Amino acid sequence: MKYFGVLQNLRCHYDVGNMIGKGNFAKVYEITHAVKKRKFALKTINKNMFQDNIKAVLGLHDEINLLRKIRHPNVLQLYEIFESDNNIHLILEHLNGKELFDQIKERG
Repeated sequence: MKYFGVLQNLRCHYDVGNMIGKGNFAKVYEITHAVKKRKFALKTINKNMFQDNIKAVLGLHDEINLLRKIRHPNVLQLYEIFESDNNIHLILEHLNGKELFDQIKERG
């Protein structure tokens, strides 16, 4: 089932590198644009989490709509969305450094 109406071949545009993060619903990879050689973050969300869960679909839809609209230096920029049969892929701004939670723990 397609949720967002976006269908392209991600690997035609980006080279997928190592996983740099993992959460309950998604994995994040470092990717490089095949032509521009610019680094981005790829958030891959498995569609299985949406089965029989309209609340999760609406939550992701709201997140994507907000990220499309917001342009602020403290909010990750959403650049593209790809959708395959099994996953939704968000191409996001890549930030170097540690996870925010880890930085907060270190600083006390």
